[in-house]
Amino acid sequence: MKYLLVFSIFFTSLFSWGQISGRIIEDGRKITEEIPYQMEMSKTGILVFDIAVDVKGNITSCKLNKTESTINSTTYAYKAKNIILMQLKFEKGNGFPTFHHGKVTITGHLPE
Repeated sequence: MKYLLVFSIFFTSLFSWGQISGRIIEDGRKITEEIPYQMEMSKTGILVFDIAVDVKGNITSCKLNKTESTINSTTYAYKAKNIILMQLKFEKGNGFPTFHHGKVTITGHLPE
């Protein structure tokens, strides 16, 4: 069991692309205010959110992607969503789409 856990951690870290993905990163939009992409939770896993960003760099929409998320906790989903909506900011610019779409992944880990 221990070897399976080590292998799965290695495998997922090897092929992970980052905490933010999608069209917003492909277009080269920079993040101006970062957030912590990890949260202490009662179990390990990920929460994936679909986001939309306006031309001012603010998150205008943040919805939990239940099919890609491995954690099914409403409490942790609301906490992560509030962090994303209130703290995460992108660069301003009229050269970007009106609603620039992407994904944010929050990783849950056990408290130490």
